[in-house]
Parts: sequence; C-alpha cells; structure tokens
Amino acid sequence: MTEELLVKLEAAGNRIPELLQRFAGNEAICVRLVKKFPGDENYTHYLKEIAVADLGKAESSVHTLKGVASNLGLTKVSDLTQLIVDEIRGEKNMDKINGWTEELKVAYKETVDIINQYM
Repeated sequence: MTEELLVKLEAAGNRIPELLQRFAGNEAICVRLVKKFPGDENYTHYLKEIAVADLGKAESSVHTLKGVASNLGLTKVSDLTQLIVDEIRGEKNMDKINGWTEELKVAYKETVDIINQYM
C-alpha cells in the first residue's frame, strides 16, 4: 500500500485491506471514494434526529451511514453504527444509544480528520 491516506486510516484501526480487495487493489479508486465520505450527510442527519429522539428517521440515517462506512472499510464508524442500528431496532435503550453516539462522534471525527488531511 503506497497511498498515505490509506496507510493512516489502517493505522487508525480501519479495515483498509478489505477495501483494497473489494476494488482489486486499485488504491486510486479507494482514495477517491474515501475522500467522498466527509460529504455524506447521513451522520449530520442522524445527530439531529437522535437529539430529538426521532428513532424512525435516526435508524434510517445511521443504517445508511453504516453501509457507507462499511463499504469503505471504515471499521470504527461502521462497528459503532451497527451497535446503534441494532439497539434502535431492538430494545431502544436510549442510554446505550446515546453512549454509542458519543463514541461515534469521536470515531467519526478521527476518521474525517484523517481524510481531510489529504483533501
């Protein structure tokens, strides 16, 4: 792996080898797609929706964010969003959801900060 952005993301605990495998090792395509991640509005929508406990809309936004993050190998974000999706669809324990949302804020910021260094 030669693309510094991908190296930094992997060092931060993301599954970049899986992303590269998905795109036949084409680092340029991976970088181009990862750079689009900060522009995805589902994170912002989710935060607004969960703040007012609109679980229906929040579930949709966080589920979409999970899919985007997962497809890009952004493990920290995708793992936390999976926990949130499962809880919203299950017991709807707001203490758990809010706790994971705080963790998501940290993971999302870390991921986006890394990506923005290469914009």
